[in-house]
Amino acid sequence: MTNSRSSSGALVLAKGFGRGTESEEFRLVHPKTPRSQIGRALGQQTEWGNLLAPLYERTWEDLSRQYAVLVRQQEVAAFRVAPTEDRFGRASVVIVGLMVERWSLEEDARRVALAMTSIGDWLPSIAESVHLGDREAMESAVAGMAAFGDSDAPWDGPPLAELLSVTHCRGAATPLLLGLGADVVIGTAHEALDAQRRGVPAVGYLSSHTGRVEYFGDGREGPAVAVRPPSTRQLLNDIASQLGRIHERLVTLEEGQAQTWERLQRLEEGQAHLWEQLHRKADRWL
Repeated sequence: MTNSRSSSGALVLAKGFGRGTESEEFRLVHPKTPRSQIGRALGQQTEWGNLLAPLYERTWEDLSRQYAVLVRQQEVAAFRVAPTEDRFGRASVVIVGLMVERWSLEEDARRVALAMTSIGDWLPSIAESVHLGDREAMESAVAGMAAFGDSDAPWDGPPLAELLSVTHCRGAATPLLLGLGADVVIGTAHEALDAQRRGVPAVGYLSSHTGRVEYFGDGREGPAVAVRPPSTRQLLNDIASQLGRIHERLVTLEEGQAQTWERLQRLEEGQAHLWEQLHRKADRWL
């Protein structure tokens, strides 16, 4: 069963669907004329390089763990990202969002979670249609995504109700999607401080330990907690957690390298066998 109130529109950011050089630029490709405040802001943005460059280097699995929630007055939008290729075969990404009109804190959090799940379900189809340049297929997939129902959503992300209760927050995102316009990091204190060092206007982080938005510095109003910069112990724990994730990626990379080396060895054996056959034929001919 679907709920027509669940989404007030979808947003798709990608390359393609334009004329000439326009099709090579990353931009808002759906809708053509955005009505929402969030959609208009994304449609007017032209500087995407800082956001896109790190995304191009990530796998589908890495990108599946990236998401964002943007908050603007009576609007909330959930975003996720997937890899694709442009019409020249170069690495690219598609970022898909679903708008949710604000009703109540509990209901907003529930529907944003449903939106996150629906985006994940439809993202491969949308990415494929973008790669093929098939606008009709993309819009059909977008329509299906926006008509999500009220079934239970297997959402394992942060406590969205806490985020949505902070009226002065512009939204939260995992580190790689902060460039969409969020100012709170979904992650660790170390990642938020690292974003600040890179020039991203991160004002705090959504703590997985306390379940609350915690800000750096003082003087902010609202239900969020103003905290001191994290302690050395907390930073070390965050760094250890990140090193653990890096180790997992290195293990995956080593396994991939081993498989590649095995394929190269088989290729060399095949080439040696081919040369042997050619020499035998040459000896018979001579």
